[in-house]
Amino acid sequence: MNAATDPCHGIDTLNLSVDGDCETILKRDKHARLEGLCAELLFYEELIRPSFTECSVGWWIAPHGNTYKVAHIIEEGHVISSLDEDIYRHFVRNHTRAVRLTFNAFRKSLLREQIALREMDDVLYSRRSGQQPHTDSPPKLSNSTERNVERANKAIAFLRDRGALRPSAIARLVANCFVHARALWDIDAIVRYGDRLVAFEAKQKYPSRKGAMGINQGLSNVFRFLNSSGMQVVHVVLTKPVWDTETSAIDFMTADKYSDKSLWIASDSSNIGRRGRTTSAPARTSFDGSTKLMTDDIEITDFHHVGIQGRPIGRGLLEFLEGKARSLLNVEEIPKVG
Repeated sequence: MNAATDPCHGIDTLNLSVDGDCETILKRDKHARLEGLCAELLFYEELIRPSFTECSVGWWIAPHGNTYKVAHIIEEGHVISSLDEDIYRHFVRNHTRAVRLTFNAFRKSLLREQIALREMDDVLYSRRSGQQPHTDSPPKLSNSTERNVERANKAIAFLRDRGALRPSAIARLVANCFVHARALWDIDAIVRYGDRLVAFEAKQKYPSRKGAMGINQGLSNVFRFLNSSGMQVVHVVLTKPVWDTETSAIDFMTADKYSDKSLWIASDSSNIGRRGRTTSAPARTSFDGSTKLMTDDIEITDFHHVGIQGRPIGRGLLEFLEGKARSLLNVEEIPKVG
């Protein structure tokens, strides 16, 4: 793909009911980003859905001055749940700018509504509504070395087989082609747990050579922002059974030889950087595949078992939140192939 074929420059010609056009949208991203979408979907299916009756998705966070702003990206027709509204309340009460972005797949348009609260009765309403224009400067395309066609196709097939091709394409179209922000992070799920809100962010990765899990500092700062608003953040990792950047992450999730070798482990985000250690991350981990990043470390012993990929513990995340999940003793507890 080159700039001339970038779907951000031909949005009006796209048909979101056609798999081929959805694939075109997804292939704008590097293959690792698509594999990340698959890990997030698996996380939702194996850990979130079995544990929580109320879950909200579509939450994105971008820098705003010295703090952050929050967007809830939904498709037209989405029914706003009581949990959605409580999340709106949470951010507005904490003086965070919050907007709802509603995508119309037929018109390929995005309605932007700023969320506010009535002064007297605390009922949510939207004000200053209007169409969000396309961005004139979408994120630059990643290097060709980070756009492996075979791996991208495997990830797309994974999403298609699970009925997630279209919603994934819409989310990436909005994020790449409409959002006017120099940086953007999505939170995989926000749930209601008792009387509080808990956010989850899931990644598929292996430990660093120092035996810790690294979190890009941009994301760890987002976690701190959410913590400061009173929202707990749990970082979940799907471990990789091989230290190999060439093997498709989809193979790790689907091939028989890797069965029972990938763990779901979780840590509270307050553990990030507890020992003050940082690492220079490979450039391939950045959004465009070429920007050097720094990561904050979470020690392996700060993670807890919440399941084995393919046969997760039914209450794994609930047991973690209840303080009942077993912590890892060392990095050797993460299974490897061979």
